[in-house]
Amino acid sequence: CAMQETAKPLAHFRYRLALLLLLGVSACATTLEERAERGDARARVEVAKQKLQDGATADDQTQAAGWLEASAEEGDPEAQYLLATLYYRGEGVPQDYAKAAAWARKSADQGNVAAQSFLGGLYRTGAGVPPSLDEALHWYRKAASAGDPKAQYYVGAAHDFGARAELNPKKAAEWYEKAATAGSHQAQYNLALLYLAGRGVKRDEIEAFVWLTLAKRGGSPHAQKTLEELNAMFTRSQALEAYSQLAARLKELGIETDTTVLAEPGDPEPGTDD
Repeated sequence: CAMQETAKPLAHFRYRLALLLLLGVSACATTLEERAERGDARARVEVAKQKLQDGATADDQTQAAGWLEASAEEGDPEAQYLLATLYYRGEGVPQDYAKAAAWARKSADQGNVAAQSFLGGLYRTGAGVPPSLDEALHWYRKAASAGDPKAQYYVGAAHDFGARAELNPKKAAEWYEKAATAGSHQAQYNLALLYLAGRGVKRDEIEAFVWLTLAKRGGSPHAQKTLEELNAMFTRSQALEAYSQLAARLKELGIETDTTVLAEPGDPEPGTDD
């Protein structure tokens, strides 16, 4: 009987605890939009991002712009960046490059990497700001140092061609490789050209083949022709080595093997080695 009496308060305690937990969950389970309407800056941003997903209607874009502007005015750097992109494209708001640049700068000044890269592009093209390669490179360098592949590509290109930066093929190759490894087909193609020419890196046709193939896979409009020319120069043994290194690189980068990319080279032409 004593055990039964002890069990009753314990069961009652467990019941009350479960009820409190359930009530707590219910209180927290407000929708994201309800939190946004209550003034939660981060919730506004998340609601806006949901509305801007693929297939967004004009009404979705307008609502998203409203949510973003509220948070951007409060200083949220992601909201400022996303609002800048809407003004740039004219989605949900009238297209206004000057406003795009102004919001991008506010976000970039707070360290938003995407905004820094975006602002670099605005200065490079002169959209909403006076064109300035110096300013473009300044913002690209910031974003590149933080790991933005697009910015890394442009910093590499600046050193490759001496565009407002020291003409330094070695630095160009280093920045290209960072961007290429992250999947930039532009960087992959330009890095391949450096390997073909032996500029900033040791000349290596097989390494060039690997990067050209990845660039082609990523959509480079120039890689196919260069790849065909390089393939025509390979002996049978070089081709086999090239495809072997390509397979290893794909595995290293975590890219699923594509049989169209790894098609085995054909029989050797007369006069070539084995």
